[in-house]
Amino acid sequence: MITGDIILSFFKYTMLNQFLQRIQNKKLAMNSTALIQATTSSFIWLYGTSRQLRVNTSGYFLFDLLYLLTQREINLLHSTYYYHHLVSIYYMSLDPTKFNWFNVMGIGEVSNIPNYIVYYYLKSPPKAHKKIQPTVLEKKLHNDKLEFWKTVQKFWFSGIRVIVGSYLTYKELSQPNHFKTLLPVIPLYFLGIAWSLNMHKPKPSNEPNNN
Repeated sequence: MITGDIILSFFKYTMLNQFLQRIQNKKLAMNSTALIQATTSSFIWLYGTSRQLRVNTSGYFLFDLLYLLTQREINLLHSTYYYHHLVSIYYMSLDPTKFNWFNVMGIGEVSNIPNYIVYYYLKSPPKAHKKIQPTVLEKKLHNDKLEFWKTVQKFWFSGIRVIVGSYLTYKELSQPNHFKTLLPVIPLYFLGIAWSLNMHKPKPSNEPNNN
């Protein structure tokens, strides 16, 4: 299931992240690494092959899994990531001529892209041009961009995961003899639904600004 080319992909993302940490803090470097993976996987889904998608995505999942296990605390949220990465690697190890993981994983990566843009604006301070502190206008522009991408994220992610994801999941599970093999994978669909619903939860009016 873990082949030599996937190990090479793992090292590729490890080296990429080390380079990004020279120009960004650790959290933003991890976010940029994830954005690059989601973007390249989306491009592969559109123009590449199932083998290329499996190698690129599985290598990143191994990299992120090692990071989570060694650099972050073990909790319920991170446990969902452990599950997500491991079961996705399992899913992509299945025969792509019999199982539709190429489209399921590809469209999933497309849905993730706005998440990393939102995180960037949440964790990056407004840029000040030739000044130590950003002006009120610069802060407003930064917050406007953040709110724009939050809206895109909300409808892009949930639209793909709920509408497209439901259709692809139904088609996959309705195939003869697929249900038992895909039993470990099925909760991934419900995780996507849960994350979508969470994005649409109303925020308290007195919630502090994320900036």
